Amino acid sequence: MKTQLKSLIILLLSAAAVFAQPPDTLWTRTFGGFDADYGKKVIQTDDGGFALLGYTFSFTNGGSDIYLIRTDASGDTLWTRNYGGSSDDIPGGFCQTPDGGFILGAATYSFNAVISDYYLIKTDAYGDTMWTKVIMGDDEDYCTDICPTEDGGYILAGFSSSSASAGADDAVLLKTDGNGTVEWIHYYGGESSDKAYCVRRTSDGGYIAAGESGSFVLYDPEAYLVRTDANGDTLWTRSYGMPYYYLQDVFDAVLETDDGGFIAVGSSCSFSFGYFDIFLVKTDANGDTLWTKLYGGEWDDAGLSFAAASDGGYIIAGTTKIVEGPFNDGYLVKINAQGDMLWTSAYGGSSEQNDDLFYSVIQADDGRYIIAGHTDAFGEGNYDIWMVCLEAESVYVENRLKTTPQLCFLYQPYPNPCNQSVNILFNLNAPGYVRLTVYDLAGREVGKLLEGNYSPGSYRNTFDASALSSGVYFIRMEAGDIRQTQKILLLR
Repeated sequence: MKTQLKSLIILLLSAAAVFAQPPDTLWTRTFGGFDADYGKKVIQTDDGGFALLGYTFSFTNGGSDIYLIRTDASGDTLWTRNYGGSSDDIPGGFCQTPDGGFILGAATYSFNAVISDYYLIKTDAYGDTMWTKVIMGDDEDYCTDICPTEDGGYILAGFSSSSASAGADDAVLLKTDGNGTVEWIHYYGGESSDKAYCVRRTSDGGYIAAGESGSFVLYDPEAYLVRTDANGDTLWTRSYGMPYYYLQDVFDAVLETDDGGFIAVGSSCSFSFGYFDIFLVKTDANGDTLWTKLYGGEWDDAGLSFAAASDGGYIIAGTTKIVEGPFNDGYLVKINAQGDMLWTSAYGGSSEQNDDLFYSVIQADDGRYIIAGHTDAFGEGNYDIWMVCLEAESVYVENRLKTTPQLCFLYQPYPNPCNQSVNILFNLNAPGYVRLTVYDLAGREVGKLLEGNYSPGSYRNTFDASALSSGVYFIRMEAGDIRQTQKILLLR
């Protein structure tokens, strides 16, 4: 049955290739030293460059260190930083903060950790540490992802076997304020092992988490979604898979869709009955399955990340095995909104003894696909962090013209410095949805100037800063997928 299914997938792939080819590779970059270095996540920064998060054994204070790399738009290194203590420190996720810096969520075995503890690092725009927080439990606590919240704080996902959990591990969501102080923590699961690998905000102010659960199935873990309100209280949970021995299913990423439902990606051997395939599930707002899709070749394939594409489809990044054995190639699958495959491509060294993996993918503002992972086929060390850039697909340009302002510009506020109020000017050359917000130096939202649909033209808004104390603040403009920031200095 497995062979027949795989033959059908390969046949469909061959047919699809007639109509769509993968975009050309524009450039690749590797980062690291002579030891092993691993890439986990990539984001685009406000200036159009990129930031990569991983961990390093080449540049370390002991064990593995968390490794942050900033590049320009061409992938050339601007700076690198490593963070950690005398033992292993493992990254979970990160995002850029309104002040241009970064917040990193991780797990640490350093700093007198009880097995492992949650670890938060706040940096400035140059990667220099502003503050760190170690959040300790009484057993293993592990952070796998982090996401900003509407109130300027952060939501962490992970898993824990501390005494507050119900089983071997519980999936965890942990909410902090903008300074990393814990506001609440919730555990999800039962007596077996349950883990969350990804968290995202939902349009109603709550959260959706994706991972795996062994508590609510008969045998091996199934893919798992947890939806909560803004306080982390459970609205619903769902498991996805087949109740058989040795047939594991997992979700590694989840996104909310325009219809209020969700789409999640991971890997499954339930439906392929043997080797793993990339597993994609589309649900309604209640988590009930609308459709599922499998993608892959003859051996193991996994979907580890995905991103919404400008044409309404999705780009999936993960791994594929070209032959049976322990070695992987990086793997991309492009699909439309209904999950139909448009193209696939594998990336890696020419040798069947190379291990190359993709862990993260985004679509940049100009339509290029940026992928991060690690490779032992290229670079200097045992493994190196690996960044691949693909050209934009032609459909992107047409879609962008329809949906996104082609040019917006946030001017320097005046007067600056100011002591009472400041004038904010911006220009919009196409209709679009605009949001103008003020943040303090810690990344907390302290004022919302405007939000809504605007016609092309020039606009001025006056921000009353009389209620704020002296200090540095940031005006942030969001128009479609374009983001610009200006700094103001308030003096009393």
